[in-house]
Amino acid sequence: MVNPALVAADATLRPLVQRAYVARAVSLYRLKRTSDPKREAKDPRVIEAKEAMADMVRMTPEASIQDTWGTNPDKVFQMARNDLVALGTGTLSIQINDPTAVFYLHPAGQAHKGAFAAEVFSGVYQIFVTDTAKRCRRYRVEVLPHQQTVLNIDWRRDTKFEVSESKPGPDDGQPWISRARIGFTFSSFVERRHEADYASDIATQVPGALVVVVGRIKWKARTR
Repeated sequence: MVNPALVAADATLRPLVQRAYVARAVSLYRLKRTSDPKREAKDPRVIEAKEAMADMVRMTPEASIQDTWGTNPDKVFQMARNDLVALGTGTLSIQINDPTAVFYLHPAGQAHKGAFAAEVFSGVYQIFVTDTAKRCRRYRVEVLPHQQTVLNIDWRRDTKFEVSESKPGPDDGQPWISRARIGFTFSSFVERRHEADYASDIATQVPGALVVVVGRIKWKARTR
């Protein structure tokens, strides 16, 4: 998915996202190899079904989905929820430094602005962020039981950080139109004044003792 945050921002698509989670989990559960309830916990398909439903549990504030999705989906939902309850909850705190940005804890979640803090089930959360300019980013955080997880989003920096794939030209032996790159893209020299600070922030998150920053600018219609 090229722009998942746009899906999260569309309220009409949220039921479809939930339906996908439910359908996958129930399908896996129906493939279980045992009919003995006492042996279900060790059945590989049941384990996969609970793992598939765990994301649905994290995105659903209600303790049951029976009224919405029916008895069989709720059965798998309760099994997954009981496992997460047994593990214990953790604290997730999110802050973003742009008042125009909106973030979602998962593709079927509610919108938040500025900050969020709450006790949540443990596991991996996909944080989707978008703003009024339709710029979108996705962040992955893991919440551990009985621990605090903090995600500080520097939206001004992260929206300048882009990834592009290579675009080969026609099959005529000519050079590629562009090569794959990961780096900062600035719309003006005013924005580029923050390049060193942004690069320093990224460097602190990259393993290794040496980080080299290389920049390109256009001067007299030529890239240097």
